[in-house]
Amino acid sequence: MAGQVQGTVALDGKSVRGSGKGSERALHMVSAWAADMGLLLGQRKVDGKSNEITAIPELLRLLHLKGCIVTIDAMGCQKDIAGQLHDSGADYVLSLKANQPHRHAVLKRHFEQADALQGGNTYTENSQGHGRQEVRCYESQAGAGGAQAGGGRLAGAGQRGARRTHTPDAGQARQ
Repeated sequence: MAGQVQGTVALDGKSVRGSGKGSERALHMVSAWAADMGLLLGQRKVDGKSNEITAIPELLRLLHLKGCIVTIDAMGCQKDIAGQLHDSGADYVLSLKANQPHRHAVLKRHFEQADALQGGNTYTENSQGHGRQEVRCYESQAGAGGAQAGGGRLAGAGQRGARRTHTPDAGQARQ
């Protein structure tokens, strides 16, 4: 394909359903999806003795992402990956969970201090469907991350809450 990739590129890992037989591990792939273009840009097989952390940099080396916004789940929240994205000229959104206690604590403190000083930009959305009501709250703060996060200049925090809006009939209850 010739041309420039534009918009948001989502990197995500998935196991290929039905690819593992017996004690054999399922095939696991990391894919780059150009969301705005509806196009799969590339895939990289995850080594059976490894995880996505080693496959993501290999996939990124194959792609020209300058000017794109790249999103990666918490598995890809690594200093080297952020640095690689920064060096390529891409903007990026990396998820961070509590399984990285130091980084999580630093970012949590940043949000607590910023809230005490001036507050941040917040956005809340409500949705209802499939028998549940969801509330998602997002907040962004400038100045988080810095060189430790590969040059990041903005941090965001999100929370999701869900509750059932109806109870299934006894015959429809999940097993």
